[in-house]
Amino acid sequence: MEEKIRNITITRQKRFWASMKKFRCYIDDQCVAEIGNGKTITFQVNPGRHELIVTFITDNQYIGNERFSGGFISNKIIVNDDSNDKKFYLKVSVSSWNGKGEFILIPQDL
Repeated sequence: MEEKIRNITITRQKRFWASMKKFRCYIDDQCVAEIGNGKTITFQVNPGRHELIVTFITDNQYIGNERFSGGFISNKIIVNDDSNDKKFYLKVSVSSWNGKGEFILIPQDL
């Protein structure tokens, strides 16, 4: 039986905070897509277990071999080794007292 390529879909919540910034989506430390405010993206991954994170980039640190800093990193999601497509909602929230934000990847049922 041939293993099929899977789709991963991420929908980013539409919010004013960081609305002009694109967030970067990483699979196994490799940037695979950028997602704009209120947008939905779909990309393909090979069969197997994968780690998914999203970043908001501003400066100079590293994820894998890629530099960034002063930004935020979402929670890490493990995409299990099965043949199902996956959907995630990227929730963006901001603290009213300090203006700092965070974002969380939330798995969605298909």
